[in-house]
Amino acid sequence: MNDANPYASPDPDSTGGSQPRSPLLEGPIDLRDAIMAEGTITEADYYEAQRVHRQSQRLTIFLVLGVLVALAGFAANHFFREGVSLLGYFLATLVAFLLLMIFLSPRLRTRATWRSAHSLREPMRRLITPELLQTMTPTANVLLRWSVFCQFQRSDQVVLLYLKENPQMFLIFPRHMFRSDEDWERFVGLVAEALPPG
Repeated sequence: MNDANPYASPDPDSTGGSQPRSPLLEGPIDLRDAIMAEGTITEADYYEAQRVHRQSQRLTIFLVLGVLVALAGFAANHFFREGVSLLGYFLATLVAFLLLMIFLSPRLRTRATWRSAHSLREPMRRLITPELLQTMTPTANVLLRWSVFCQFQRSDQVVLLYLKENPQMFLIFPRHMFRSDEDWERFVGLVAEALPPG
C-alpha cells in the first residue's frame, strides 16, 4: 500500500528539476532605500481617500447636474405657465429628489463600506522601495511591484495608488503612517517617478 500523499507538490530533488521562481522575487531589492509606514487607516483617512477619488468624477457629476437643472427649468416653464399643475409639481419633486441623491449617495456608500470593511481597519506595516511595496497585516503579507499600478491621486493627507486590473480600486497611503515628513516626501517622489497622475 502506498502511503504517499497524492496531493503533495513534487519534490524537486527527487524529480531532478527545480521549482519555477516568481518573477516578483527576481532582481535585486535594495532595502537601504526602504521607507517604512506603520499604523492603521482611520475613518478620516478613508473619507479623505473617497473625496480625492471622487474628484476625478467631477465632470460627470456636473454634466448630470446640468441636465437635471435644465429639466427642472423646462418643467417649471411648461407646466406652471397656466397655473398650478400636478404633473409639474411631480416633476419638480422628482428632480429635487435626484439632486439630493447625487449628493447623499456617495456619502452613504462611503459610510456603509467603511463599517463593513474590517480588513481596512487592521494595523499594518508597509515597506516601500523603488522596486516594490510590501504590506504586512495580522492576516496577510502582500508584495506588489510598481508595475501593477496604473496611476495615482493625492492630497496633502493621502496618496491613492490605482490598480491596473481594476482602475476603480486603489490602495490608501495616509501621511500620518509615515515616520517623518521627509519619509512622506520621499514616498510622494517615488510615486511621481513611477506613475502618472490620475
